[in-house]
Parts: sequence; C-alpha cells; structure tokens
Amino acid sequence: MKFLCVLIGLMAISGNAFSQSEMEWDDFVSEIYDEMGEDEQTMEVIISELEEIHMNPMNLNDVTEDDLHRLPFLSENQIRDIVFYRDKNGLFMSMGELMLINSLDFETRQRLRLFCEVVHPEKDVHKNTSLRDLLKYSRHEIIGRTDVPFYTKDGFKNKPDSIILKSPNKIYRGNSNYHSFRYSMSSKNTLFADLQFEKDAGEDYFDYYSAYVQYKNKTGLVRNLIIGDYRAGFAQGLVVNSNMSFGKYMSLGNQNYVNRGFTKHSSLSELNHFRGAAITMKLWNKMDCSMFVSHMKIDGTMRSDSIGLSSLLSDGYHRTQLERSKKGNVGELTFGTNMQMLLPGWQIGLTAIHSHLSVPLMPASDTPSTIYKRFNPKGSDFTNYSVNYGFVREKISMVGETASSFDGGIATINNIQYNIGSQTILSLIQRYYSKEYTSLHAHAFGDNSSVQNENGVCMSLSLSPVRNIKLAMYADYVYFPFLRFQTSESSHAIDLYGQINYDFSKKSSWQLRYRLKSKQKDCKLVVGSNGNKVDYTKLYYFTNQSLRLQNSFDISSHISLKSTASLNIIFNPNSGTSYGYGFGELLKLKDSSNRHIDLSLAYFNTDNYDARVYSYEPSLVYASGVTSYAYHGIRAALHVSLPIFKSFTFNCKLATTKYFNRESIGTALEMIDSSHREDLQLQIRYKF
Repeated sequence: MKFLCVLIGLMAISGNAFSQSEMEWDDFVSEIYDEMGEDEQTMEVIISELEEIHMNPMNLNDVTEDDLHRLPFLSENQIRDIVFYRDKNGLFMSMGELMLINSLDFETRQRLRLFCEVVHPEKDVHKNTSLRDLLKYSRHEIIGRTDVPFYTKDGFKNKPDSIILKSPNKIYRGNSNYHSFRYSMSSKNTLFADLQFEKDAGEDYFDYYSAYVQYKNKTGLVRNLIIGDYRAGFAQGLVVNSNMSFGKYMSLGNQNYVNRGFTKHSSLSELNHFRGAAITMKLWNKMDCSMFVSHMKIDGTMRSDSIGLSSLLSDGYHRTQLERSKKGNVGELTFGTNMQMLLPGWQIGLTAIHSHLSVPLMPASDTPSTIYKRFNPKGSDFTNYSVNYGFVREKISMVGETASSFDGGIATINNIQYNIGSQTILSLIQRYYSKEYTSLHAHAFGDNSSVQNENGVCMSLSLSPVRNIKLAMYADYVYFPFLRFQTSESSHAIDLYGQINYDFSKKSSWQLRYRLKSKQKDCKLVVGSNGNKVDYTKLYYFTNQSLRLQNSFDISSHISLKSTASLNIIFNPNSGTSYGYGFGELLKLKDSSNRHIDLSLAYFNTDNYDARVYSYEPSLVYASGVTSYAYHGIRAALHVSLPIFKSFTFNCKLATTKYFNRESIGTALEMIDSSHREDLQLQIRYKF
C-alpha cells in the first residue's frame, strides 16, 4: 500500500501540471499489450494487421458495417449508429461529427481517428476502378529490416567438431542476425498485393515466404477475392477462425469480432493462416456465399515409433538440425464454405470445413502424465460444421453459434447485449465446449487456447457514470469437465477484471487496471512424519493478481511523457506468495516534420519468473514492442524515426537490459553468458 500511495503522489504532481494530446498509435498499442502481453506471437500478428489499417485508414463516407467490425473496440450498437448517422444525415464533413453520435465516448472517438478518415467523393478524382486505373493510381511500400545483437548466445558459439558430431542440435545452423523484407501495394481500397521474406536469428537463409493478391468490390458479384496467403473467420469462430483474436476485454463489446470473412495475411507470422484461394460472392441482396481452399506444408513432431504425429508445431523456428527436420513434413489440405443471410433485424448462417493431414495425428494419451490428451484431435481427417444466428432490437442484441465436429462433439457460444444507455452496455456470454469437440482451425472466446473441454459464463459491464470517467469490468467463471495439463480431475477457474479511465481534463488522463486470474491445479502434499509420510495430490487455486497505474501528459505540443507502474502478486500453494513490480517512463519527442525520438526507461524487481511484468515500448513498423521483465534490473530503449526524403523513412531502435542479480541470461542454446544484453534494430521504409 505504501508503494502505491507514493507512486500516486509522484504521478499526480506531474500529471496535473501537464496535459495529454490526442491518442497516438503507440498509446493504442499500449492498451492492447496491457491485456495480451503474455502472448508475444499473437501480439505480433495483431499489431501488424491493425497497423496496416492505421497506415491506410478507412473512409467513413463509404465504410461498411463489415469494415468497422475489423476494429475490436467498437460494439454492435456503435457500428450501427455510425452507419445510421451517415445514412440519415448524409456524408460526414469531418471527423468532428463523431461527437454527435451519443454512443461514441471520447476514448472511442480518439481510437477511431487512428483507423478512419473523412474523404469526400467529389475530391476523389480517380473514381474509375478498371484494372488499368487501379494499377496507375496504386500506392507502394517497401520495408527492409535487420536486427543485430551485440552478444553471443550459446547456440552461436564455436564448438569442437567432436561435440557437434555427437550432439548436432547444440548449435544453430545460421548466423545471429534477423532479416525481413516486405513489398506491398494498395489501390483505392480495392486492389492489394504483398510479398514478404523472413529469416529468423539462427536460420541460415530466408526461411519464410508469403504473398497474396486481393480484390475487393462493394457492389459487384465478387465482393472479395484472395489468391495466396489469407485468413478466415466466420460466426463466433467455433469452426474456423484464423483472424487476429483479442483478449476478453477487447472482445466483450464487439459481438461479431470473428465474423469478418476473408482477410489478407499481411504479417510475418508463420501460424494461423491458409494458402490457396478464397472468394466471397453476393448471391442476392441479403445473402453472401464464401468458399475457400488451401494446401500448405506445416511443421509436425513425429512420434518415436514413427506411426504418426505427436503434435503440430507453430513457432516457425528452423535453427537446429532437429527443427529443420520438422519443417514442412506434413501436408494439409483444407476447404470450406459459409452461407450468410441478413434479414431486417435477423441474421443466420451455415459454415462447414474439412481438413486432411498427410500424416495422421496420434498424440500419446496412455500414461498418467499424458492422459489429459485423451480427447485431443486424432487422425487424418477433420470435419466441422455449424449454424450461427442473431437478432438486433432497439436496445438488445444477441449472436450465437452452435457447432459439431466429425466425432460428434458439440460446442456452442451465445452472447447477449443490453444497451442500458448510450454509453452503458451489459453483456452476458455463455459457452459450452464439450471435451469431445475437436477442430484444427477453431478459436473462440474462452479461457483455453483450444475450443474444447470448457464451460463458462462471463458477465461484463461498461459505463460512463459522468462525462470524464469510464468504467469497464467483467467476471468470468469457467469449469473444465475433463483433465487438463497439471490437473488430475475436473477443475475451475475465475477471471475478474476492472478498469477505470479518468480524463482529468481534455488533455490529461489517468488509467487504473486490476485483474485477478485464479485456476485450480494439482498441488502435491505430504502428510505424516518419519516412516508414516504419505504423498497425495489435491487441487488448489493458483492465483495471479496484477495492478497497473498509468498517467499520460504533454509538456508541450512536441514533448510528451507517460508514466506507468505495475504490481504482480502470485500465489503458488507449493512455494507461497511471490511479488513483482516495475516502473516505466516514456519520453516522446516529435516535430512538424514527423521526426520522432522515443526514450523509454524501466526498472523492475520480481521474486521469480512467474511474477514477471510486461511493458510496451515504441518499436519499428509492424513490430509488437512487447517486452517482459523478470528478476531485478533496468531496461532502456531509444527509438528514432527520421524521414530522410519525402518517400524514405529511417527507423532505428537501440535497447539494453541490465540485471543486478543474474550472471547469465536465458537457458540452453538461448543463454547469454553476461548480466546485460544490447540489441540494435534497423529499418528502411520507401513509399511511392
């Protein structure tokens, strides 16, 4: 408590003296990582795809409801109100008109400015959408990036040939630098193309390639066509969802956060996408038909008896001899369809998907340590189908999906929202995912990474009791009927969340966030004494509490500061209570020429790795910037963005981390034999 009081006092002195300008991209990214910082791979995909919208904002004068569903912070009510306002009052004249829509609070309007703009049709002198015209007036971007570490991990050290011959997986085959290249083209929100290459540190060549061409048309028979790499998400994600998925807080307000159909795969992530062709057609005014087919090579781990796969891999690393032997050793053929009908106040749809693996999945589940995998996906062929439904009334709306898998498993999720007032929304989400339900490409709202073995009810409330205060909270109760990893029987979990935003003035704000996550896991106990000791296992709650306080303000129109403090309290029945806390300061400098200099400094002190804290720091374009801190130390990072010419921008980030109680960093091949590490990232952008 003393820690918190001192912190509030210090931040209040500075926070009341200055002010905060309009929300910037880094501010929005910081909000996302606060909830999802633990999943760095998912963050990379989310940031990349949202940043692409930010770089190519949507025009409010021709945006559709489907387009607005790509923004996770908008509720169904807010999306309908934006489109209704435009249809009733005519085209938007400026972004300032958003103030006239009662359901859009100040924070939501600030976020919308990052992804939307107002362009009048009469100012669009290139209205023709012929292929020749689209190519003539297209915009292009080339980005090259390289990362240079100023340290040597154990996997890159020179080792005697005798050791390499005996243990070939004790060395990385490539050098320690990271490289990536991206070319993208867009034209009038109609034609898109992209080509990407990536080499991870430790790989000896460009190991990942991605490309696509996309055509979109709001009025023709073909509404969306993608050839190459793409993502797919329909209904609530019980059958297929490879789109970016947000955490519980971001997903609560947007009931259709999954139902975005086909989107281009524009990130460098090697997981959760398809490779082939996808098309959406408008059969008639109220019905869409979507079809897709995909064939790609994926990574898998073979069983020791070589009769099948023990698991599918998604990390995308091919650095050692063992990792390279798993590259593309499984072929996956997937095809599916979705029919969606929209009627006045109603929606209904059907989705079906089938996947075939060239090598069957056969995870072991016949030992006490693997029995929890008993209902994991098995075999070579997987079929899923579902029906989705929904209705909208003046103040109440509901969406849901019920699905079945090839082996008879059932999954259902239903979300009902009640708009108590223009800025007060009550939501209830019920889900039932049977232990028998299996799907290779499902991802839906829930506590598990898979749509399986989970029953839950989540209630949320967001409101603005007074003009300057916004509250958001949810409570989620989860029941796992079958065994899970580290549990020997059915178990329970609780997830509580609360956040308050206070706009001290138009240019000053505070944010306080609290979250409690508690899950039952096995705890080994010993009773008795001397020769009468008996070991037994009992379920106990393992609890993680996190508290975060943030204050943002401007010193001037060119200088801004952001102060943050984090506190984690971890309860483990086996080892007791551990603590972790961190302080962070971010100084941002910018001028009228769009030159940026960002300096971040963080101090952290945690009892162990479980109590680690997370922080966001400005990073390169299409990079997440999420960093975790554990143990005791400091971190500093300098990010510079300099427009060299009109079309060229140079980005650079130099970061260092120093530990006070560690003689080495990392483990195994990732171990650095030092108490500090320094990294340099370089990036060139060329737009024409």
